[in-house]
Amino acid sequence: MSKNKIIGFACGLSLFAAGACNSTYEPGESIASSAAVYSFSVRSAAGDLKGVDTVFFSVDIIGAKIFNADSLPYGTRVSALIPSVKTLDGVSVCEFIVPRAGMTDTIINLISHPSDSVDFSHGPVTLRIVSPDALVERRYSVQVNVHQMKSDSLEWALTQRSPLPGGLANAVCAGTAVSGGKMFCASADASGNYALCKSSDPYLTGAWESVQQAFDGLSVDPTSLRGGESTLYILGTTGRLYTSTDEGASWSDSGRDYCEMFGEMNGYPVGTALDAAGKYVLVNGETGATESLPSDDFPVQGATAGVKYRFPMSMGSQMVIAGGRTPSGELSRDAWTFDGQNWMKVTGLRQIPEGLEGMAMVAYTTFEENDAWDADRYPSLLLFGGRDKTGVPQKTVYVSRDYGMSWNKASELLQLPDYFPACSFMSGHVFNHMTKADDASAAMLRAFAPYSRATEPVHEWEVPYIYLTGGTCADGTLNAYIWRGVINRLSFKPLI
Repeated sequence: MSKNKIIGFACGLSLFAAGACNSTYEPGESIASSAAVYSFSVRSAAGDLKGVDTVFFSVDIIGAKIFNADSLPYGTRVSALIPSVKTLDGVSVCEFIVPRAGMTDTIINLISHPSDSVDFSHGPVTLRIVSPDALVERRYSVQVNVHQMKSDSLEWALTQRSPLPGGLANAVCAGTAVSGGKMFCASADASGNYALCKSSDPYLTGAWESVQQAFDGLSVDPTSLRGGESTLYILGTTGRLYTSTDEGASWSDSGRDYCEMFGEMNGYPVGTALDAAGKYVLVNGETGATESLPSDDFPVQGATAGVKYRFPMSMGSQMVIAGGRTPSGELSRDAWTFDGQNWMKVTGLRQIPEGLEGMAMVAYTTFEENDAWDADRYPSLLLFGGRDKTGVPQKTVYVSRDYGMSWNKASELLQLPDYFPACSFMSGHVFNHMTKADDASAAMLRAFAPYSRATEPVHEWEVPYIYLTGGTCADGTLNAYIWRGVINRLSFKPLI
């Protein structure tokens, strides 16, 4: 958190910074500014909150409120903070009135005891300022905000999961894809009935629309559903690739068979196939020609769906895949990237801790707290689920902060909760939802707008949610839900 994130509500009068409550005062002044607070900060009485004195507090002179708009991390102790208050020099009263449930309020006189600590843990306290001539009194509500949830925790609330759309009573497999700004969900039951639904905002209840007569006459594998810029791809149960350019309403036979379809790159499908001799090869989506694998340890089946990203200095997009089985049947612990022409294994000395197939991967943002009470952001790849060499689904989450070059077990804050089942072959995607401020926060923003550096108050903002869909549980049944998760920090309202 830095002092330049929100501008304070200043009145433009000159002041000096020495002491706890001081500045310059001309005797006889009785205007409201003679009881004004010009800045506010805190430090830890125990000295255990490094950098807390850098946290910026907004001072709303009009509304008589003092607060830190960017909340302190979850669990921060605010029961013993020493405040520093800057006012006009010579104020006759500068004191905190601290409420105590069921007891008499505690009064702390900052003029006579400037180093006394204040307990902010029970909510707002009152700061009472009286001008030097005792003609003007002002009371400020002072709030030290602390996040009520772990900011960097990846939350998967049970209330945020939803049943698979499509209405199949006994679905046995499902998959999702994103194309053209929409999410698509395909599912099938044991009788060979299919459902395909689409949504432009899967966050909203009832936002899924059924695609009529989807896969009419086809036999397909819903878990193989992939999305391109404007094209959907799916493999038939025999490996034939079908494509749709009208949001799944009709499907065309590509004339090509695949073992695995990673996704679309530069407008063409990318995947693996078997040649006439039964050898694994790569398929050139543009021409349909095949070519040799880049190496014997390239994953030919069971890898993640391809995820696109850009290096900070890259000339174009890259597709990355991870895990899966090699031609020899070994489980891969590596990540591979494709730039549209060449595949390259990017994993260095730190491979994925365990060889797995059927993982779901998403490109997301993770955070790490620094010494300035702020958080450093890292573009990250996250791996979920998958099954090991014994065929048992796992649920450990792995993370790479260098585009797949090195992997670690993610922190406990990013691990799946106990009630999330271990699954393999889930679909994973990130989809933004436009979140709106509630009426109360919107009213506050309108009130503070004239004093903010922002040209307009923030009424709505995008929140990136991770969606994990389907997957096979340990007992062989379908995880018949769409789970929605988010790192809490990403859902907080932006300050400006």
